[in-house]
Formats: sequence, C-alpha cells, structure tokens
Amino acid sequence: MDYGDSDGVRFLVMERLGTNLLDLFRSTGCSFTNAKLAQYGEAMLDAVRECHSRKILYVDVKPDNFMLGLSGKNAGKVVIADFGVAEKFIDSKVILFSGALDAATSNDV
Repeated sequence: MDYGDSDGVRFLVMERLGTNLLDLFRSTGCSFTNAKLAQYGEAMLDAVRECHSRKILYVDVKPDNFMLGLSGKNAGKVVIADFGVAEKFIDSKVILFSGALDAATSNDV
C-alpha cells in the first residue's frame, strides 16, 4: 500500500480485492451454509478486533464493507475495505482517522 501527493494530487494505492460479502451472499442465491456463515462472521469479528487492538474504532460494520483478499498475504481472508467513518483513540480522546490500516484482516476463511 502506498499513498502520497504528486503535483498537488493526493493518491492512495492498495491491493486489488475480491468480492464483498454482501455480493457473495447474493451470488449464492442468498444462502450460506451454517458453517460458512459462522466462518465469515468470526472472520469479520477478528478483523474488527484487530482494528480495536490498534485503537481504531471501526463502526461501519456491514457485509458490503468486508471483502475477500485475492492474493498475497490476504488471499482468502476477509478484509475491511471502508474506513470512512472510523475514528482513532489516543489517550482516551477520539480523533478522526484518515488513512489506511494495512493488517485489518482475519484468519483464513
């Protein structure tokens, strides 16, 4: 992942991700097995726990904000994709979080 400013234009480059969990659910005819549902649910919780362990309050929990990684260290993992309303806690104060979190991923699904 990389970000910066080039000639006054801000940019963010990140890995390409697969489908989000909402679209995946719809593509299966709105049917996951209980085991798959439990795996995805646990993976989502693990990703949110990772954010919280880094003092980032992730509040936009919904299936379309969790995506499957396609390659590299995130292949097959559930990854949080949208930090637009996340906030960072520093010394019990809340500050607006603007940036990317590299390792907000779960265990393999």
